[in-house]
Amino acid sequence: MKFYHGSPPAAVLDCFPEKNWEAWKFVRVPVAFWKKKANRDRCFA
Repeated sequence: MKFYHGSPPAAVLDCFPEKNWEAWKFVRVPVAFWKKKANRDRCFA
């Protein structure tokens, strides 16, 4: 997979932005997902 750094969850999140995905429930999250404070806040809210 050349796009999305080989990350299927990143592809799903980008292709279907209208859905309210909880990315942390995927087996793998996109690269650097946990570095963004907003992602951490959403997960632990």
